[in-house]
Amino acid sequence: MFETAPVSFVTTVIDVLGIPGLIVILWYFDMRRIDKLVLKHQDDLKDVLKEYKKDVDAIAQMYRDNVSLVKGYEGLAGDLTSIITLNTQTLTSLVEYIRNMKETK
Repeated sequence: MFETAPVSFVTTVIDVLGIPGLIVILWYFDMRRIDKLVLKHQDDLKDVLKEYKKDVDAIAQMYRDNVSLVKGYEGLAGDLTSIITLNTQTLTSLVEYIRNMKETK
């Protein structure tokens, strides 16, 4: 606002308030400008933090999903171990049966 003040206004302020008064007025308007910038920065920061929270929540959900996926694989691995053990026993029995058949001939 004050940055577009006409020269006549500035000279009137200097005549009435002097140089210290002009400095105070300039300081006041500069502080208002800085306050507006700070408020804008705070709003921008809030927006950034909201997006960051969404991203962190998404990452946390991925970790939770991975835990349940690992638990599912653990169950699958246990089932696979049982199947391999059963197959090994069956093949062992089959080999013994074949050997016994050869020996009886």
